[in-house]
Amino acid sequence: MTVGTCGFGTDLSPLVLNVDDKTLDSFKSGELSYLSFDDVSAITLATRESNSKGQLGLRGLKNGKADLVLRVPKDGKFTPWVSVFHGGNAIVTAAGNIKYALNSARLRNDACITQNGTALVHQRTAVGTYTIQNCVLDRNQWVKELPIDEEGQPLFKAALTQSGTSLTVKVTKDGKAYDIPDGLWIDLHLI
Repeated sequence: MTVGTCGFGTDLSPLVLNVDDKTLDSFKSGELSYLSFDDVSAITLATRESNSKGQLGLRGLKNGKADLVLRVPKDGKFTPWVSVFHGGNAIVTAAGNIKYALNSARLRNDACITQNGTALVHQRTAVGTYTIQNCVLDRNQWVKELPIDEEGQPLFKAALTQSGTSLTVKVTKDGKAYDIPDGLWIDLHLI
């Protein structure tokens, strides 16, 4: 069902709803589509020179938790949709890894800040011991990420103890209490 046109550059492309065709040739450059079989609203991106196509879309709009997704062609068909990592759903950790996280915090010696910029109530109670209030660890995917050296070894250790909504972090190096050095942090995955 075509319900109008949408201009991209110099082309006008139809706005198509409830497309059920999965073949590459069924999509035009700049076409906006709702792919009911995948619950994805997508735009098809293409170049005239290479005749290459890709799709960028939002999945899960019906359940209110939209996820940015993309897919590209392979062997004449589109690949499965994959999630796109961005600042709202992922972080670059202290170790330089990209981790999926809708809510995380960076614990530094003098502060604890969420990925959304909210300061958490944080206190250094002793050398290498930190207490964070009103936070709960998310243990489903990953819990903590420590900074590493050039050989991939953690620069120090951190033990986490959750008691209700209070989290205690004890940092040690060579078996002794150790403050998180300036410029470094511990990433914590939170609910």
